[in-house]
Amino acid sequence: MMHSAPTPDPQSAADPQVIAAARSVAEGRPVLLLQAESGVLTMAGRAVTPEWVNFLATEGRGLVGIAVTARRAAELGLTLQPRKGRPDAPLYTQSIEARDGISTGISAADRARTILAAEHGTADDIVTPGHVFPQIADEDDAAGAALLLLRLGDAGRVAVLGTILDAAGHTADRATAMALAEAHGLAVLDLAATAAEHRA
Repeated sequence: MMHSAPTPDPQSAADPQVIAAARSVAEGRPVLLLQAESGVLTMAGRAVTPEWVNFLATEGRGLVGIAVTARRAAELGLTLQPRKGRPDAPLYTQSIEARDGISTGISAADRARTILAAEHGTADDIVTPGHVFPQIADEDDAAGAALLLLRLGDAGRVAVLGTILDAAGHTADRATAMALAEAHGLAVLDLAATAAEHRA
């Protein structure tokens, strides 16, 4: 699950941290979106490779999905999963797979192909269900922040999202997420700090 996190206001685009994060996304590198209690990795879908999917799966350890706008979801023919007892859950659509070139669907290569199909393809290039989990971005979640970075960096229309677990399998706290970013030289966008500055 992608936990709720405030999206940076578009007016904060001049913030050095936002600029650095958007530049990293445009260059095809992951960025850590640091939330109040955890973190999410994001990168441009157009830059994804099997190696990057493997990085998200092995270093992040959590769910690998994508963030899309409602318009892009409609273009791909995706409908929302029904909610039952979770009115505040992320807006997940049907899970997806690329129609062509897929084996089991779960391999890093297969998931990379699926993400690229979501970025570049049409509804005819996607089948359901599958092993990649799209969610429609909300203004107040990490998915929304990921798509904002795409827009600022002119980096495509699909953002990859990777949740982070710690070594024990629990949702990683901020310190663990920061340690991951520092170990791999990733840009960090602190959503909680950005939201606090905006409120002030």
